[in-house]
Amino acid sequence: DMEFVQFHPTGLYSQDVEKRIFLISEAVRGAGGVLRGTDGKRFMTKIHPMAELAPRDIVARGITDEMEKTGCSYVSLDITCKKAEELSERFPTIYAECRRRGIEISKQYIPVCPVQHYMMGGIAAGINGTTDVKGLYACGEAACTGVHGANRLASNSMLECLVFSRRTACSINGNRAFADVGAPFDTYFKLKQKGCGVEPVPDGVSAQNIKSRINAVMGSSCGVVRNSDSMRQGLSELLKIKNTLENVCLPDKDWMEAYNMAAVSCEIVGSAFKRRESIGAHCRKD
Repeated sequence: DMEFVQFHPTGLYSQDVEKRIFLISEAVRGAGGVLRGTDGKRFMTKIHPMAELAPRDIVARGITDEMEKTGCSYVSLDITCKKAEELSERFPTIYAECRRRGIEISKQYIPVCPVQHYMMGGIAAGINGTTDVKGLYACGEAACTGVHGANRLASNSMLECLVFSRRTACSINGNRAFADVGAPFDTYFKLKQKGCGVEPVPDGVSAQNIKSRINAVMGSSCGVVRNSDSMRQGLSELLKIKNTLENVCLPDKDWMEAYNMAAVSCEIVGSAFKRRESIGAHCRKD
């Protein structure tokens, strides 16, 4: 289920992609906030009867479609119908963060865009956190238990963490006699550092460069709305990155993280490419 990635419709927009991590809660739309395009007009009223209060995937697709039509990297969330005092009391964190970025939300629109938010897929795990690898347990967002289906409902992930973390801990405490699962990570890491049968990292390339490139490829090939051509092209580039990193000495945590990102990204795009129907958080134009 790696293709099922949920996008939050209203991340606070920044020109720096890596800073688009602050979310403007649905509660702001629930309090009367509306979405407007570059022409200042609402567009969600034409897409769904519930307009801005439609399910996350529908709002995210509506915003994405509007951004593509206008060529703008964001849309505007308008909550200027409320006074500053009310907004600061009801949404203190959002109000403070927007003010920190120079946006007075009682008078100005908030620039927002969809951002990757939650992975429904993951490591296949049972109800006690067990996996096919003896001694390896997974719970929370890293795991795929099936409880979220193809599109998680808001806050259900918290309930999942509370339930499955306890079940996993109880299972681990009751079964500590694991078989040998191979060399410890630090032993493997030291072997990789010595360059045992692998090439050094490419000159002039940093782990951050690779991470940024993976980010860009995922955004263009496997975002809110997908199609066969872009996914095929994206997967080809991601496989090249992954294959390169598999054959080099990974000198530190950043490089290993870059490899892990490439490996997971290949799984996501590969799974999305294979699933031809649109379902839940997975939407295809074709």
